[in-house]
Amino acid sequence: MDARYLPLLLNVREITVENYDPLEVIQAFWIKYGVNYSRLHVLNLFLSYKGETELQEELNEEEMEQFSRDVMALFMAYYIVHQEKIMPEDIQIPVEEVPEKNEEEKFYSEILYTMLGLRDFEQKLNR
Repeated sequence: MDARYLPLLLNVREITVENYDPLEVIQAFWIKYGVNYSRLHVLNLFLSYKGETELQEELNEEEMEQFSRDVMALFMAYYIVHQEKIMPEDIQIPVEEVPEKNEEEKFYSEILYTMLGLRDFEQKLNR
């Protein structure tokens, strides 16, 4: 077995533990990263994998790997919520006010929003 996939297996094992609460995992992720830092981390991961050396924020390799593991756990938790038809209404996603973006930041934000489908998600939040 390839050791690179060990974090994936550890996350999968976590969802089989008794008293696993996907809503707790989802809430913990959003408290830890928030929407803005999540977007920034995803953008930095994308830039890093494309070979860019100038990232939007300095993240060391360990922080990037931890974020990747946390996103993986988040996706699995959302999947379980969907499969088990659990209602996630009580999840609070902290959204912060952000400073005005320059034209380049707006361009990359629009790309990221489109790639991740966040525009629809943001509209649902604002309803």
